[in-house]
Amino acid sequence: MELNILDLVAKKYKDLTPFLSANFYFDKETEKYNLKKQSKFRAKIPVEVRIKYYVVSMMRRLEREGTFPHIDDIYLEIMPLLKNGKTPEKQTILNVLQTIAIQTGDDQWKLNESGQGELFTKL
Repeated sequence: MELNILDLVAKKYKDLTPFLSANFYFDKETEKYNLKKQSKFRAKIPVEVRIKYYVVSMMRRLEREGTFPHIDDIYLEIMPLLKNGKTPEKQTILNVLQTIAIQTGDDQWKLNESGQGELFTKL
């Protein structure tokens, strides 16, 4: 909800049952979905979406602290979080950053309005 990603998921998956059935085992006794035996959990979330989630989260935290990160700070913070998959190029992170933030003096970055997302529409 924080990043307005739920609406994107809802558009793609009107009913999660086929996705769950294809990727998990439903235990009728507990009425819960579990990983299938001898399978690994694999995230199918595009790297750009994961980058956006981490960058926005980091930048919101730093903004509350009154600081704005440099591009190298963002790379150092984000790269380890993306390790369980193909490590993206720095340019990929920069491309995502440019869609959600603006560059201020001394190579510092600040979230722009569209990057912050909104839970409620403005009246």
